[in-house]
Amino acid sequence: VQTCALPIWVREAARLGFREAIVPAAAGLPERVDELRVVPVRTVREALAHAFPGSLPASARGPVAVGR
Repeated sequence: VQTCALPIWVREAARLGFREAIVPAAAGLPERVDELRVVPVRTVREALAHAFPGSLPASARGPVAVGR
């Protein structure tokens, strides 16, 4: 039983001609699905940095402080 639709969406994106998909690393997808490159990321920051290289200000590139 499939518990997550992400693999289905990635296959569909490949079928539609997309070349790259940024996905949560926890999904455990293979590096390639057909001709589509799968880019696993752990945070939204990583996803944005990959999607828009060089667009994040220097203050947003470092680690995030959690708590105090």
